Amino acid sequence: MRRSAWLAFLPVLVAGVSAGCGSRPVPAQPAYDVDVRPILMSHCVRCHGAGGMQNVPLEPTGPNAPVLPSVQPVADILRNLHDYFDQFDTTGDCTLDSNGQYPADCKFGAGSLAQTIYTVVRPGVAPPLQMPPAPAPPLDDWAIQILGNWATEMPTPVCSNSPNPETAICPNGP
Repeated sequence: MRRSAWLAFLPVLVAGVSAGCGSRPVPAQPAYDVDVRPILMSHCVRCHGAGGMQNVPLEPTGPNAPVLPSVQPVADILRNLHDYFDQFDTTGDCTLDSNGQYPADCKFGAGSLAQTIYTVVRPGVAPPLQMPPAPAPPLDDWAIQILGNWATEMPTPVCSNSPNPETAICPNGP
């Protein structure tokens, strides 16, 4: 008799456990340090940041490598950008020189590019502008929603919702 009572309760138990296993909620006001940076670190920083590896859509690679026609539009756009998504703030001298180039020490942080980031990760963006580029899979809906919410924060996206953020990530505070 006890066994049949347990078996009768089993579907209720399974339903209760599975109800708590839904997808993670998307924060209405995401912060760079805890919500956005992990997405960018796992999908974007290999090409946009981290030790000079930023913005290299050229194949084959090398200082004198030709630009393949399939990536020429992206190469033209990115050649003049210095995107570093592993940091929030823009650093260095980002004044264009007489040739229309940014100095090597200019590093545009993710905070200044939030809307651009969201624009290129949304579904329906055609290659070669779709990020991350193939063969990498596109971001899932959860990540895209976080980036969208972050990009539309007013007046600007926040680095942290913490009163004392990690200074290595948010050196200028929240």
